[in-house]
Amino acid sequence: MKKTDDTSLTNSFRPIKRSAGFSLVELLVTLSIIALLFSIMFPSLNRVRGVAGKLMCANNMRSIYYGLNGYANDFSRSPLPYCYNYKSKLLQETMALTANDPDSPYRAQWDGLGLLWRNVSGTQYLDNCKCLFCPSHHGTNGYEKYRSTLNCQNPRDTTLLDVASHEYLTHPKTIAKIYGNYQYAGGYDPQSKEPISFGAPNSQNSVLLSDGMRTLDDFNHTIGGNALRGSGEISWFSYSKIIGLRMTGLPAQEIPTNAQESQFSLIWTAIQTEAGR
Repeated sequence: MKKTDDTSLTNSFRPIKRSAGFSLVELLVTLSIIALLFSIMFPSLNRVRGVAGKLMCANNMRSIYYGLNGYANDFSRSPLPYCYNYKSKLLQETMALTANDPDSPYRAQWDGLGLLWRNVSGTQYLDNCKCLFCPSHHGTNGYEKYRSTLNCQNPRDTTLLDVASHEYLTHPKTIAKIYGNYQYAGGYDPQSKEPISFGAPNSQNSVLLSDGMRTLDDFNHTIGGNALRGSGEISWFSYSKIIGLRMTGLPAQEIPTNAQESQFSLIWTAIQTEAGR
């Protein structure tokens, strides 16, 4: 009979090998290297994020441009969407998609760029109202704040009332004051103050809208903004080139009407002459 080798059954007294470890000093050195790499990469990541935000913002403006084109086609290339805020010299408020209804206290009427989404014909000239909001917006007037009101489909809902008022005899109304993220030039050339007819030769260089500058709480990008011209060109302008304006030069809240007209007229003219240089 073959004998079984029982050497494998005997206890082994060989020392157990310990797994390799690292000391506290090595851990601290590793963490320091990781922190250093992050400090080197972080500015680059911020720049990439900023460039991406500028491009997405420009795409929003391009969508708005197509919406303006559709609106103009339906209204025989007439002046751009009416802006009660501009006509009332509330130039600071031209960032709003609604205006206070002068005939119905505590209600607002769709105004300016808001008419591309809600208007007398019931036509939506934008594929998505989200393009009225810049992805780089830093303030409190982002898309999520107004999403439910903007996407309301029930015309009898209290957020979308049909109330005869002023020059909007049959325009839908909303009880909510809604702010987009783009400053509308009111449908007027900033320098000549003449109404702009979409596509007209003399309107090609006119700035139609820019990134929002209503207050410090409404800016989108930190160093400048995009501006859309009548030709469809979208150009970048620097705050520092606009009459020395910096973010600290923007008002912290709504300012008197006469001050709005003088300040924002200068800003619009400066954007028209400086954007893209």
